[in-house]
Amino acid sequence: MIPGRVFDAAGTQVGTYAVDSTLVYVHGAGTYEWYIGDFGYVLADGTLVARGPYQRAAASAPGALTRSGRVVAVGTGAYAGMRGQVVVTPNPDGTSTHSFTLIRG
Repeated sequence: MIPGRVFDAAGTQVGTYAVDSTLVYVHGAGTYEWYIGDFGYVLADGTLVARGPYQRAAASAPGALTRSGRVVAVGTGAYAGMRGQVVVTPNPDGTSTHSFTLIRG
């Protein structure tokens, strides 16, 4: 489990997240690793669970992450009945931006 904090655009913490993933493929003599993961986001007004693949650089190539999308599979509270996607974009400082597109129904 990899934990993290969720911040809004103003830098205020608005929730937490946790990633539970499984290594499924190693490429380039261990340079890149592909995972399938469940991403749980706990926000003040509900939760979201997203699932999908993502790429992580191995120690031999730090910072070599790529932008990836995941399907939002389920939500609770204010997010009940929502579906959509979250796109995770790595930032140069080692953090990442998680951008959600959600629709009801």
